[in-house]
Amino acid sequence: MKSVVLTALALILAISAVSAQDTSYRASDNTLFILPTGDVVPKGTHQLNSFQLFFVGYNYGLSNRLQVGAFAFFPFNASVFRESFSVSAKYNFYRTDRLSLSGMGVIFPANGVTLAVASGSYSVNKTRLHAGFGTGFIVEDPADAAPLIAILGVDHNLSDRVSLMSEFSSLASSFIDDASGLFSVGARFHFENGNIDFGAMRPSGAGGDFLAFPFIRGTIEFN
Repeated sequence: MKSVVLTALALILAISAVSAQDTSYRASDNTLFILPTGDVVPKGTHQLNSFQLFFVGYNYGLSNRLQVGAFAFFPFNASVFRESFSVSAKYNFYRTDRLSLSGMGVIFPANGVTLAVASGSYSVNKTRLHAGFGTGFIVEDPADAAPLIAILGVDHNLSDRVSLMSEFSSLASSFIDDASGLFSVGARFHFENGNIDFGAMRPSGAGGDFLAFPFIRGTIEFN
């Protein structure tokens, strides 16, 4: 699996070597597959997205540094909606033409579960490199935190309409030996006010005839 990850990263970086610099924000630049990047949606921008068709999210740029949002499973019934509903805030605390660093918090009010993520993005020509760390805990017992998750990712703009994406996440304690990872690869198709992502996600421990499960997300942004 690690050889596949390295091959995908090397391919995208090789393509970027002959590309021109482009650091302007594009729809969904604030996220990759599951990794929130170092970017936030611009001030005054509304972002609606649907992940795997059944999960619906909303983000809004309160400023060029701060976005707030909400996320939930499509409400087939009230209890499912209540348990899956979450609110989030993401703050971009450092930004240059190439580097962007952010911190993000997510809370599920129904059960008190809180997620904390720190992420960064670095632009090289038309390619962005991403890294993040995240953990979770219950508000009533913050000492009982979940294991730290480490995530690496890359995306590259092939054109104004198409981007390639790749991401690998794993428990930080076993990131090197690749014992518990999730590898994702796909493409983002841009249109005037949004994009559609298609990809495949494969757990590193999958065996047998299993290849991957599909990934699809649609996003619309407006002011």
